[in-house]
Amino acid sequence: YANRAAPSDDGGKHATVENIRYLRLKTATETLDNAAFFIDVFSPNPAKPNAHVTVSNINAYVNESVSLDSLSWSQLAAVSKSLTAENKDIYYAKFRHFLGQTKSVAIAGFGTFEFEVIGVCQDVDENGKPLLLSLLPKRDAIAKRAMNSTNSVHTEWSGCDLRSWLSETVLPALPSDLQAAISPASKKSDKAYGLYETTTDKLWLLARSDVKSSSSTSTVYERFASAPRSDFIRYIGADAVDWWLRDASRDSDTSFTFYYIESTGLGSTLYTRSQATQLGVVPGFCI
Repeated sequence: YANRAAPSDDGGKHATVENIRYLRLKTATETLDNAAFFIDVFSPNPAKPNAHVTVSNINAYVNESVSLDSLSWSQLAAVSKSLTAENKDIYYAKFRHFLGQTKSVAIAGFGTFEFEVIGVCQDVDENGKPLLLSLLPKRDAIAKRAMNSTNSVHTEWSGCDLRSWLSETVLPALPSDLQAAISPASKKSDKAYGLYETTTDKLWLLARSDVKSSSSTSTVYERFASAPRSDFIRYIGADAVDWWLRDASRDSDTSFTFYYIESTGLGSTLYTRSQATQLGVVPGFCI
């Protein structure tokens, strides 16, 4: 590469120690054998901080023989950074085969869980930028917790104790490489009386509209679009448990509740439970 001219959009410079990896990205013919190097651009030309995976080179390393589990969290994050509203359809087509695939996550103090891809290019960040993957525990709830420690004060998802616990206790217990790869996602949640709120969360619970099309706050995740009732059963150990959704309700001025999914799976009707009840916690995240 010493005498090879760099790409014209790099100012016509020749390859240097600093830009040779960028030059290779732009000129080399990549194969699945060296996909790890290709995906993990890691150190693109400093003058080109956004020169990650692009629409023009995505075909070179992604096809259905590349599994979710074969890629590191940092590699997935590098791809997600290059995802935009303009190239979303191309990325969706290339990564849709990850839908339903799993990746193991060890959460310190809680155990090891298989997280399943439930959506590809379905979530966005607070600025509307698409996020590559949305994941949720496939089989298990990670713990049992109340939405709020008391039932005397009404709160929505934005102010509930469980949301704080996910951020302050569970997130720091994730592997450091996964913590660095997680993208905060913009989440709409139902409030009482037909209102909704928007939050930005690294760890979140599902909403009613993520699993059923009866609410207007978001769309059903593709993984759940035609899923049977049994796909919504979650366990702690060998026991199936009821588990929380993030949508709040209010049965009366003194009865504060949140929606949940029953231990038998997703039924035709979603019911509410007192916010002080301890139910299963099934947190999702986006890359």
